[in-house]
Amino acid sequence: MLVVSTAKMSENHQLDLKAQFPDLDFQFFESMQDLRQNPRTMQKVEILLTYGEDLDEAILGAFLNLRWIQVLSAGIDRMPHAALLERGIVVTNARGIHAIPMAEYTVGVILAHVRRLPELYQYQREKRWDRTVRVEELAGKKVVIVGTGAIGQAIAARLSVFDVEVLGVNKSGRSAPGFSHIDPIEHIDQALARADGVIVTVPLTAASRHLFNGVRFSAMRRGAFFVNIGRGGVVDETALLEALDNGTISYAYLDVFEIEPLPDDHPFWQHPRIFLTPHVSGRTPLYMTRALEIFKENAPRFLAGEIAALKNHVDLTKGY
Repeated sequence: MLVVSTAKMSENHQLDLKAQFPDLDFQFFESMQDLRQNPRTMQKVEILLTYGEDLDEAILGAFLNLRWIQVLSAGIDRMPHAALLERGIVVTNARGIHAIPMAEYTVGVILAHVRRLPELYQYQREKRWDRTVRVEELAGKKVVIVGTGAIGQAIAARLSVFDVEVLGVNKSGRSAPGFSHIDPIEHIDQALARADGVIVTVPLTAASRHLFNGVRFSAMRRGAFFVNIGRGGVVDETALLEALDNGTISYAYLDVFEIEPLPDDHPFWQHPRIFLTPHVSGRTPLYMTRALEIFKENAPRFLAGEIAALKNHVDLTKGY
């Protein structure tokens, strides 16, 4: 059975996969573009390892024997869901492996916010000794996390150490570890109104696109901070700019955007109350190791026909 990876990985990872699954034929490519130079190979692939962003309906059509895709990231919003469903191709993703780095990123920017580190760094650059800056404490604040899965739970656990009351919002209102209270999505506006800060971790689906629009931002407590590490399309960027400019939101910390890379002329780059990073909150030197652990766990199950037992089996009708 031919297994092809279009996700760049180290030679050590490649050798490890070959050693653990000697009966599988592994071939490794630097990118999907490189693989497309080998159309006969594409026709024979049965298992594909990919980040998911390099696969559209036209490219999928060249994989005549594809049966399973292991996405080595969490997001699958750029994949051709309808075509995958029609062909019955199984998709699993790496949901959960980002929890530690994304939680650390989130706590880092929130601590920087309350202690005014961006402002103080600017003072340093200006050689300005000014002790009148108004800092805050994280202890005692209320934060709402929209999305209470693995990433949301990891953030909640870390914020609780700082004596933060962590509230949550998810689809059904079901309970989750680390949250003092969780509202269902239809009560999101009430939850936002109670919080000093809002953290977004949800994936992009038809239901979540522009979930954060003018209505949502108006519902937030005036002066709250906003963090988006989920997907850029979850936020209406024009509405976010308006909320920042009218003071509804005090500061926005953004790692994801509707268009990536962020265009050079985008107003986010120069906005005085936006801190942005180039979609790196999930980066970690252990990324590929953790992603491949899911593949290693799933491969024996897939080969045995135990599809229902696959970890992180994606429901393509829901988009996650």
